[in-house]
Amino acid sequence: MTSAALTITSAALFFCLLAYTAITCNSQEVTGDETDEELSMRAICTLDSETGPCEALIPRFFYNRYTQRCEEFYFGGCYGNANNFETHRECRIACKTVQKVPKKCRLEPETGNCRAAIARHFYNMTTGRCEGFVYGGCGGNDNNFRTIEECVESCRRPKAKDMGASTSMIQPRGKPMSSRMRAGVRTSEWRIKQIQLSKNGERADRTEHRGQI
Repeated sequence: MTSAALTITSAALFFCLLAYTAITCNSQEVTGDETDEELSMRAICTLDSETGPCEALIPRFFYNRYTQRCEEFYFGGCYGNANNFETHRECRIACKTVQKVPKKCRLEPETGNCRAAIARHFYNMTTGRCEGFVYGGCGGNDNNFRTIEECVESCRRPKAKDMGASTSMIQPRGKPMSSRMRAGVRTSEWRIKQIQLSKNGERADRTEHRGQI
């Protein structure tokens, strides 16, 4: 490769890096009023189902971020992740606060087949934000917006009054969550701790969570 070609290639890479840095640092929250508890549950419920390395066939339920429903899968018996519930009801309670959005907003961002470096925005189901990505110029999918404002407007969470009922698992101010709802949240927190400990070669303590699993 000639020195001129190297210079052009280096310049192109530099500008691509600048574009990527600029758009990925620019994001805007769509939900706006979620509590820390709701954000924690969103992170759990938007994980992909994970069978794990073991070979058991244990019926479990996970929240499918694409269909926005709790669905059955088979758990191998070890590891996996926290999007793993023993009953359909437990899954529904734990993931009730995950924002319902149009189908196009549930898709992963796709650069496409071409090699341009066009600044676009997509809705991130995990973070609940419209974020930047680099679009190649052709192909891809519909989770691709020219401006962050267009993304926010397209993927905005419907207001409770427009849906006929509240979508939040959190009760109105001054009223605590029901014991069943608290149990669902504590169960998920316990599973996160269990997975973290198992990865460190330790063993989770079941005694402090007795009766929650």
